Amino acid sequence: DIDRTRALVNGPAMLHRDEVRVFYRRALQALPAQVTPPPAPAPSAPPRPEATSMWVQVRDTAGQPIPGLVVSIAVSSDGRLLVGRDGKPKVTRVPEGRLNERTV
Repeated sequence: DIDRTRALVNGPAMLHRDEVRVFYRRALQALPAQVTPPPAPAPSAPPRPEATSMWVQVRDTAGQPIPGLVVSIAVSSDGRLLVGRDGKPKVTRVPEGRLNERTV
């Protein structure tokens, strides 16, 4: 997998990728006919977004904050809500003693 190898070696720049392809084709032509290139790898799963958590103050039905009731909700680094296989977000109650750790 030339693209993946170049990305691992050079990062997103993938320097000299086209040259490597030319050399690879030449090497295949020089090998005996019974040698075949390896099969293409199966497509990999898309990268999982980095997760962080967001603390949310829970409010009652009138919109008033419920004192001491804060939950942590998993979100991606770009702010999207992360959900489990069941399609529901993971919500965890933040212990009362940790409420002072909150930063804004």
